[in-house]
Amino acid sequence: AMGRTRKSLVGEKLCAVWPELGDSEAGESVRGALQSHTSRRFEFYSSKLGKWLQCLAYPTYDGLVLYCQDMTEKRQMEQQLHKSQRMESVGLLTGGIAHDFNNLLTIILGNVESVREDLDADDTTQCRQLEMAERAARDGAELVQQLLAFASRQPLQSSSTDVNKLIQEVKPLIRRSIFEAIELHLAQPQAN
Repeated sequence: AMGRTRKSLVGEKLCAVWPELGDSEAGESVRGALQSHTSRRFEFYSSKLGKWLQCLAYPTYDGLVLYCQDMTEKRQMEQQLHKSQRMESVGLLTGGIAHDFNNLLTIILGNVESVREDLDADDTTQCRQLEMAERAARDGAELVQQLLAFASRQPLQSSSTDVNKLIQEVKPLIRRSIFEAIELHLAQPQAN
């Protein structure tokens, strides 16, 4: 684990072999083992070796024996497992939120349809507002499908979106949502 033979390490001062121990927690464990004359187990990352080591500092009558085992691969597997578990948790949470949001969108779309039936067809302003609300709810439903695809790790189907058109469509909603003191200017795209 040390990158050197046992024979070449015998008799070496620990601070010469591992100057990085210094004031670290691992260095405290070594000093504690020497002072208490009891063995101490600790893990230590050696930047010199680029490895995680599990060490047992065992004091002897004339110094210290340090047994080290390379734990790098085990640590990497544990980190990969934790990452996988976190991703699974995020997927479960995302799926739950997506289902709840989908239920809300169903209610919104149902109410939009109900209001549309009772609306005077000549009221173009309210018709446009209903269309925007319906489009926003349908866009939300697409987002829910993307969230559900992420939660179950299904491949997403990509599609092109005209962002300028989308922003122009929601411009009235944005204008009503911001303070009157804020001016809203949307620049037209430059022709290439």
